[in-house]
Amino acid sequence: MKLFLVNLMPKDIGERVRSHGEKRRMGLLVALLLLSLLGVSLHSWDQARRARAVRDASVISRERIDGLEDELGHLELERQALASFMSTYRGVALPMEMSDILATVVNRLPERATLTDLAARVAERAAPPPAGAAALPGAPPMAALPPRRVLELRIRGFAATNLEVSAFERALAATPPLTTVRLGENRSMDTPDGNFQEFVITAEVELDREYAAPSADQPLALDRRPTNQEAVR
Repeated sequence: MKLFLVNLMPKDIGERVRSHGEKRRMGLLVALLLLSLLGVSLHSWDQARRARAVRDASVISRERIDGLEDELGHLELERQALASFMSTYRGVALPMEMSDILATVVNRLPERATLTDLAARVAERAAPPPAGAAALPGAPPMAALPPRRVLELRIRGFAATNLEVSAFERALAATPPLTTVRLGENRSMDTPDGNFQEFVITAEVELDREYAAPSADQPLALDRRPTNQEAVR
């Protein structure tokens, strides 16, 4: 059985309907195109915004890195200056207190002797070659060792007799860290109070080593001698 469709709509009305449908389809296509353009624009704007954010972060990081490098450079210069200062300080500083040296010398004074002055100065001595370092035939010469630093002491004072002067010299020679103890001058002096021996004794202290803090079992500033009243007790 065949189905026959009879269009009873007037021709002009059908054309208007078709035209209206085409306009609707065209409007929908335009709307879809605008929405697509808007989406693409939003996506491009978001990507550009992210790219700018990444670029700004990179610029900030680079500036911070540059600032950190400058700060590290300043710190390195300060470290070098401090190292130079400490090297210079170690070259001139004494490894012990002068008061300890003075106490060591005073503690070795005989009963009938006194000091008038004690002078000290830093000097250098040529370092002796190490033991067994004799050059073999044809061997290259050994490098010169750096000089050693010593503290030269010049001790001046008076004693009742030569016995006290000799006893003082022997006591200093037997007291570390004093070395190279020598009697430089020893002359008799007549005064209204009697005859006295004026003496000058020289000694040295090695500076290229460390010394512990003074204590009863250390050579520097040994325990003082008891006074006459304490000795009687």
